Amino acid sequence: MFVLSFDLILLMLSRIIYSIISFLIILLIWLNVQSIFDYFFISSDTDIRNTVSLVFQTLVFLSGALLLNQLINYFLWKRIFEQRLKTQAPKILKDLSMVFVIILAITCIAGIVFKQSLTGFWATSGVTALVIGFALRNMILDLFSGIALNIEKPYSIGDWIEIHQKMSAEEAIGEVVEISWRATHIRTEDNTVMVIPNSIISTMVIITNFWQGNAETRYELFFTLDFSVPPDKAKRVILAGIVEAMEREGFVKERFPQVLVDKTSELGVTYKVRYWIKPWKGISPSQATDEVNSKVLKHIWHAGITLAYPKEDIYYEKMPRRHLDNDLIEDRIALISKIDLFSNLNQEEKERISSSMAKKSYKKHDMIVSLGEEGSSMFILIEGLLDVLVYDHKQELIKVSQITPSQHFGEMSMLTGEVRSATVRAAVDSVVFEITKDCFNDLLASREEIIEFIGSRITERKLVNDRILSNLKDGELVISKDNYKKSIISKIRKFFGIS
Repeated sequence: MFVLSFDLILLMLSRIIYSIISFLIILLIWLNVQSIFDYFFISSDTDIRNTVSLVFQTLVFLSGALLLNQLINYFLWKRIFEQRLKTQAPKILKDLSMVFVIILAITCIAGIVFKQSLTGFWATSGVTALVIGFALRNMILDLFSGIALNIEKPYSIGDWIEIHQKMSAEEAIGEVVEISWRATHIRTEDNTVMVIPNSIISTMVIITNFWQGNAETRYELFFTLDFSVPPDKAKRVILAGIVEAMEREGFVKERFPQVLVDKTSELGVTYKVRYWIKPWKGISPSQATDEVNSKVLKHIWHAGITLAYPKEDIYYEKMPRRHLDNDLIEDRIALISKIDLFSNLNQEEKERISSSMAKKSYKKHDMIVSLGEEGSSMFILIEGLLDVLVYDHKQELIKVSQITPSQHFGEMSMLTGEVRSATVRAAVDSVVFEITKDCFNDLLASREEIIEFIGSRITERKLVNDRILSNLKDGELVISKDNYKKSIISKIRKFFGIS
């Protein structure tokens, strides 16, 4: 409802004051035309008086039509459309309203001023309007659909929407770039512009607006694994992949992803993955799908798992294993063989380390190692995802990186006796192998080249970590690399008592 305040009345009058004055002057002249003639013309002809009266009576209707048109422009097009609906009224509606007012004025002049019958005029006008309306029915439908869309505003310019055609699987996704009174223009992800008539949008499609209200949208992906993979292991590995993917901008980090058992089939167990993004605000749905798929497949591969596939094999001997078992020595060897730190070891040395590794499980948010504590073991992540934390200048723990499956940490403490340089916390439920100092005692003493190789690898890894933490420049790293390596090797020898 509009409240006509005193200021609003003054503003309205200032815009139409000339039309009001003109209308009132002409009206006063017409009402007093006979008195004016009597005053200025003592003996005027009756026909002249009647003609002048008809002229001013006609001008009254015309000036009244002009005033009415201005009132419509102010109250309807400006107050309602521009100020309340925040949109421009279509020019065709303004023109039609003006034509309607003019026709009304002409009709009144013909019927009231000149006493003419209007039956034939209205009959002809009705037929003409019927013919024109039939010829322009689609355009008129688009026009009124555009009015409804501008009033209801199911989407605005800049919104990303998805249009589903009723009774069809076809859909179109894009950004609304223009909303006219006849059509809506949408730019798709491949940068093509679709022009969809408003009548089709109003009657034949279903609209999903990703940006209206809460921009957070949930998406789902599905992964099918073999029955031989335990559900808790499958969930842990898949969840770790999603959490790593969510480091990218555009994912809603406040909403933790979900991994649910969706169904079972002849292939295996299907897991439903749920995650939230803000579509096209840093990432598109297709980019998010690629990121999640890539990271989950990486974690699945590192965990020694393969996706389920149709199997019609017939075996006349022992069934081969399709997945790695972390409790078997040969599978442990396969896992540590992926680690660069152990790439110089022979098969016997790998077996020795594999047999002495201890498998440990951690729940989400469990601390595996803490900054500043003493330690004599290193860890290899086999399932899950870990956060690396250090203290900032405010002495608050902040995350600086993540550890993904097949990556290791803690080797400096195990090999040199240094205290832990960072805190490592489980981002999701995780499984690690722990290797203690005792596993390396005989190994390092038996082969001198192992110390050199491990020293080189630890040096490179340590310098990279230092660069992350202290923002050292590349030049400083190159200069200090050789000396740093000698220092590391010296510490290893001293810690293990090797001369």
